[in-house]
Amino acid sequence: MTRNEALAKALEELRVRREERQALLARREDEVRTNYPEIARLLDERIRLLFSGLSQSIKGNGDAQQAAQTLRTRGLQLNEEIRRALDACQLGRDYLSPKPDCPHCGDTGYLPDSVPQKMCECLIRRVSQLLRKDDLDAAASFESFDEERIPEGEVAPGVTQRALSCRIRDICRDWAKMYPDSLTRGILLSGQAGLGKSFLMRCMARALEDRGVEVCFISSFKLLELIRAKHFGDSGEGFDALMSAPVLMIDDLGSEPTINNVSGEYLCILLEERMTRRMHTVVSTNLTPTQFKAQYSERVMSRLCDTRYWDQLHLEGRDLRRT
Repeated sequence: MTRNEALAKALEELRVRREERQALLARREDEVRTNYPEIARLLDERIRLLFSGLSQSIKGNGDAQQAAQTLRTRGLQLNEEIRRALDACQLGRDYLSPKPDCPHCGDTGYLPDSVPQKMCECLIRRVSQLLRKDDLDAAASFESFDEERIPEGEVAPGVTQRALSCRIRDICRDWAKMYPDSLTRGILLSGQAGLGKSFLMRCMARALEDRGVEVCFISSFKLLELIRAKHFGDSGEGFDALMSAPVLMIDDLGSEPTINNVSGEYLCILLEERMTRRMHTVVSTNLTPTQFKAQYSERVMSRLCDTRYWDQLHLEGRDLRRT
């Protein structure tokens, strides 16, 4: 799913949500008019007041400003009378004014009166979720971690590939379990391809989601897409949303093509912002620190090597996809 497809899907969800709220309001108003004549009378008076205001505005009779103020005052009085009547009937004061899920944009996805038009955080968050779900393997979980598939060959004196992988699995599981009080804010999973880095990240994402934690899980290629959109002025909302995601997971960083003098700069900005704000970040990569320096910059490498923020977990051994 591309970002534009995710945006279209998120906007369609918001449209359906608005229509459902309007349908709910219509059903409730019909119910009130049928069962509570006094409230129905107040509702009718409010409608007549609205048409009276429109009529006076069109005809331009008398002091328009004074008339508008009088109508507004009576309208506010009617609204309060309706709320009190609903409350007296034990329906609740807001029974005929169901609120949108997002109070900031009213479930439109865009902030009112913003020039240029600005996406609401709820829409940015939903687009990120859709992009992440497109990447997230539904079968990945710590419970499905099969250590029997991991070879027993030594990767260091007295340490087998299976033991190392299980130890790193336990660290990742504890990190997700202890969130937001994890011992480190970041985890850097490194090692050659096929050692289970992406699977471990998906396990962490699943464990966090099961606890209701919002996770933004993106591939390095989608990160590049967001950087490109930000840099060339098409849309910066997606990249900006990465700054504030409660948990950001970037999979396979370094495998994407780079834009000279651009990719490294934006990646450095992203890492610097999240590290400064002590936000939780997980990165998987096949690159070594030297390769990071060559592909991005020394600034990126130095930030990923900061052990005050990152727990650096390095997997070694045979490619699990060939065992």
